Amino acid sequence: KNGVEITFQMLIFNKWGEQIFSTNNITKGWDGTYKGVICPEDLYTWTITFSAPGNYKFLQKSPQSGNVMLLK
Repeated sequence: KNGVEITFQMLIFNKWGEQIFSTNNITKGWDGTYKGVICPEDLYTWTITFSAPGNYKFLQKSPQSGNVMLLK
């Protein structure tokens, strides 16, 4: 972080738009489960939102979103 206060949120959604994972910890990833149960192989949508003080410039714009294919 180098002393820069960054806010971070990652959300994962299933194909019905139900939020199945969230974290504010930039070092914590999704383990492919929901409520302790392994999710089915499918396409999931992720959204990441981040911010920092105005004088700190990111290379990417917030929010970012995309898809991830969960495979077993």
